[in-house]
Amino acid sequence: MSIRVNFCIQLRDGSGNVVQEDEIQNNFEFYAPVLHDMHVNHSLEGCVTIQSPSQDEINIWDDLWVIVQNLFFYSIVDLLNQDKSCFLYSYLSQYAHLVLVPSSYDIYIFGDDRDNVPPTSFNKTELLLAFYHCGQRYLDLLRRLKNVSESGPTFVPPHLEIEAEKAQKALEAHNLL
Repeated sequence: MSIRVNFCIQLRDGSGNVVQEDEIQNNFEFYAPVLHDMHVNHSLEGCVTIQSPSQDEINIWDDLWVIVQNLFFYSIVDLLNQDKSCFLYSYLSQYAHLVLVPSSYDIYIFGDDRDNVPPTSFNKTELLLAFYHCGQRYLDLLRRLKNVSESGPTFVPPHLEIEAEKAQKALEAHNLL
């Protein structure tokens, strides 16, 4: 698969550092206490990066649960639905929108003046699968964080699990997964 979708998390430890998904996975014990506290006391904010050898990199900054729920899981269901002409992602952290328009083989993505997302197209199957797998990796991170401490909220909100299952079923119904 040539399209890669990864997340990163902006730390709230005063440094403002952004930590890539791979770095978190490779050094989980180091980052887990900070991420656990961030998740308990607020939410995990960060960025999702869409990369393809033939396109400019796209960075989408927002609360990660919103990106995972809406841009990943909701969009999969909607963009595979033949009745939908587009999917509109509304940012939680800013007044901006991202539009995804499906065609037979591609998905065209473009933003508005506020989010700096240039008009880009990606292979539909590859992008939707990359969205799904990145969303699952984020849910896996939340599951791992639950084991750091028994205090705090349910680490994987039930509605995210439900939306992940709907996305999975939509992909399976189109023989993509």
